[in-house]
Amino acid sequence: MTTTGLIDAWAHLHPYHPTFNTYARGSDRIDAILCSPNILPAITSIAYAPWQWISNSDHRAMILDLDNHIIFGNNPAGTTSTLQKTRHIKTNDKESVKQFIEKFYDHLQQNNAFELSKKVKDKIATNEEAEILDKLIGQGSDTAERHCQKQRPSYFSIALVKLRMQKMISKANFLALRKQCTTNKEGLRQRLERAGIEMDLPKNIEDACAQFKTFTQAVSTAQRESQELREKEQITWRK
Repeated sequence: MTTTGLIDAWAHLHPYHPTFNTYARGSDRIDAILCSPNILPAITSIAYAPWQWISNSDHRAMILDLDNHIIFGNNPAGTTSTLQKTRHIKTNDKESVKQFIEKFYDHLQQNNAFELSKKVKDKIATNEEAEILDKLIGQGSDTAERHCQKQRPSYFSIALVKLRMQKMISKANFLALRKQCTTNKEGLRQRLERAGIEMDLPKNIEDACAQFKTFTQAVSTAQRESQELREKEQITWRK
């Protein structure tokens, strides 16, 4: 890796994610996808699949999504920044979003960015002023983010993956019943079978809604207790 300049794509895109085992009887992430720097900007997402999701291997499968336009099109490599994927502010965290906006606004206001923006809009700004505005916007975003508390991702555990799968399937079943569509029922059962999960799918919308709410709450609880769940599984694997 050092000699050829290859990059661990997962570690680059998820630098704050706690380590986890990718080998059933291990305790560390030993499976990875390595790529050259010019491929990195084309990666739109990367993930480790749940155990035996694709095959019966005792290693996790890896899933990688690439932007075809960057890989095969005319867009030059590097036009899509991967830095934005490491942002720790989530849109559903209202307090962090509010704090981010306020800090961002204060930074721009204190540095006369709005006056510069008006000059750019009126096409009377010099090249130097336009460059200053561009720099202030970048600085303001970084400054605002540093004031927001970082959100640690949930620790990985098989139990949490299973609950998330059950929540997703129960939601799909509920939505299908609400739309009076039963054709995808078999598809949901097949997904449960591939994941090795035994779970009944209610046939009426009331029970399906209740099931979805139950798994939603279970996932929320498991996320809060994710570290404990992970440690328990690690102890079990070591034994």
